[in-house]
Amino acid sequence: GSGHQTGRNEQRHLVSVIASAAAIDRGGRWLVRVHPKDNPESYLREISEVGARNVEVVSARVATTTLREELLDALCLVTSTSASAADAILMGVPVVSLSRPAGECVPDYVTAGATLHVEATPEALARAVAKLRMVGPPAEVVESAVGFRERFFGVLDGCAAVRVAEELLGLAAATKSQSAPRPSTHSRGCGLRAPQHGIA
Repeated sequence: GSGHQTGRNEQRHLVSVIASAAAIDRGGRWLVRVHPKDNPESYLREISEVGARNVEVVSARVATTTLREELLDALCLVTSTSASAADAILMGVPVVSLSRPAGECVPDYVTAGATLHVEATPEALARAVAKLRMVGPPAEVVESAVGFRERFFGVLDGCAAVRVAEELLGLAAATKSQSAPRPSTHSRGCGLRAPQHGIA
């Protein structure tokens, strides 16, 4: 789906672009996961009109699989503004981002160069998907995606929950003592350490 920030006119255009690109790319299987705010009927109607027989539409409201499960075997994820792009980048799945109308906001992952960004036309999208299938994403996009992932998610060492707990303990203790929170110093490994000023 196109995400919360996409209005009806833009969403209709994107549905048309995706359906028409799928019709061009007859050899591939396209799975459209419809955003909870959107009506799957608009996708199904457009897909039927362009004769794209290689598209499956799944509503996120009733899906029996998670986005992560769907991304496991995906060649790429296509979106314009959806936060699902961050999930794909975290998993190392290439993201094709579609351009937006002039004056509309552009997601951070696009400005960071972490996606293969193309004009929102069926031909451009079909070419991008065909290129990914043949040679994979450009090296500079992969490098930018890795950098975005590190900035967005932090260190991927399995200790994120411990760091969050340390920060929360520190904030709680600082609030109780009415002092400014002190920056935590993280030990190597994932051992949880109570803040030095403690909580009574």
